[in-house]
Amino acid sequence: MSRTRTFLARFFHAWITGGKMVIRNFKYTAEDVDCQYCTEFRHGRCQVQKCPWLKERIEAGVLSYREAVNEAFTDPSPLQTRIKIVLRHYKKSFWRDKIHAQRFDRMQAILGYYRERNTNPYYAALFLLSSDEELLRRVANCFTKKQIDFSKADLRNLSPEQYALYKIAKCLYTDSAEVSIDEIADPELVNTESFHLVINAILIYRYGLSALYLKSEDGVNGCMQS
Repeated sequence: MSRTRTFLARFFHAWITGGKMVIRNFKYTAEDVDCQYCTEFRHGRCQVQKCPWLKERIEAGVLSYREAVNEAFTDPSPLQTRIKIVLRHYKKSFWRDKIHAQRFDRMQAILGYYRERNTNPYYAALFLLSSDEELLRRVANCFTKKQIDFSKADLRNLSPEQYALYKIAKCLYTDSAEVSIDEIADPELVNTESFHLVINAILIYRYGLSALYLKSEDGVNGCMQS
């Protein structure tokens, strides 16, 4: 991406109105992230193994779900076999179902926005915790204006699936190693549907809410929509 385009795109458009500086949020377009403008694109091809502008390309709606997953999980790991299955049977929705999407949106409206709290790990955790109605009810008291305090969760009689989602959400948010890669890869501990949700939460962890702009393989933007 050229320096001029990077500068304009990375920050904001600003103009002078009545002697005051007015700031508008900038949203990337497909042209802004066209590979031909990138400093890493030389001699007709990209010169780096990992694109440094994935988040921007996702926001512009030019990166597919499959491409984002493949870019996010390039290193060999026990997850690879299950990831291939997720990609093979991908149903073109990040959400477990429509109600999951509605719960996520409702929680955002209730909890509001606080810059220091609303980080990528926060959204990733909220995504997993809101995937199950009962689980969300059990962790509702964990959300504060400053953080997610997992010590306030009511974990009594959670199902194995609910507990797995809780633990992985906690790991993503606190950057802890309470759940190992091997455990996430184990289908007896994390079933296929939950694994799919975990992969999507990791995409949010890496790319933030820009993951909302991932396109499906048929070219339709916003594959997170149910």
